[in-house]
Amino acid sequence: SPSSSSSSSSSSSSQLIPHTSFEIIHQQSIPTTTPIETLAKCVHFFQQHAPEQGYDALGLACFGPLGVNKHDTETYGKILSGSPKKEWRNVDILSPILDACSSIDGNGNGNGMRRRVPCYKVDTDVNAPAMAEFEYHNHNNNYYHSVKASRATTNNKNNNANK
Repeated sequence: SPSSSSSSSSSSSSQLIPHTSFEIIHQQSIPTTTPIETLAKCVHFFQQHAPEQGYDALGLACFGPLGVNKHDTETYGKILSGSPKKEWRNVDILSPILDACSSIDGNGNGNGMRRRVPCYKVDTDVNAPAMAEFEYHNHNNNYYHSVKASRATTNNKNNNANK
């Protein structure tokens, strides 16, 4: 989720997350400006650091109120109209980032190509860290990707992603 900051910083050096087997291989702080500019920078980050085989999963965390009911297609992945951040009201944060994390593979019908969409989940910046902890400790998934506090981060367990 975007946060107020006046500078953008990027890092590609690896660092381990304490008390886990996860390694941060890319991260970037993105200052909040307009929704279009901020989301464009998030999209660029994910495109720039996409794994060769594409993303397997996407976890998107953002300030609220946020549409988190996946059965409500009108609001899922959007900042709700009651947000105190007026220019962010009704902004779709999911679609541009999901599009950036989707890839084309050669297993489709017809021309041999199809769009591969990673599995995804949207939640608030309060709930998402708790859910990530739960998943890590109970399922030990290989990849966890998030946009949190305006810091786009790609984490890899077992150190096997392209750097």
